Formats: sequence, C-alpha cells, structure tokens
Amino acid sequence: MHTGEQAPALRFEALRSATATTARRFGLDDRGRIAPGLRAGLLPVDGDPTVTITDTLNTRAVRRRGTRPALHPAG
Repeated sequence: MHTGEQAPALRFEALRSATATTARRFGLDDRGRIAPGLRAGLLPVDGDPTVTITDTLNTRAVRRRGTRPALHPAG
C-alpha cells in the first residue's frame, strides 16, 4: 500500500480510536457506534474528516442528549 492509500485508512482509524475503541476500553458497550438501541453523541462538522482529518475542528453544533446545551460565556 502506498501513501495515498494509507492516508484514508489512518484518518478512519484516528476517528475510530476517539470513539468506538475508547468506549470499548472503558466498558461502555452502548456507546461509540451509531446503531439502533445504542446511545450516540453526534458532533456535526463542516467537511469530511475521513478526507481531511482537521475537519474535526469545524464544529457546526453540539448536541447533548438530543438538545443543544446552553453556552456559558468564558469568565
């Protein structure tokens, strides 16, 4: 596999490591994946992190338990 083919796999593994792998390590079997009956925290971003990993920094919204949490100004 040359670099052009490795890069997408590495970005996907980075995303998996931050979600499913971490949840599994902490014994949180109902998290880290999107599937019926599981809990999911979604963080929509502008872009596609599987193409450009830094797109994870382009957060569009934050949702917690299905609602947008109130933002408190930094003090």
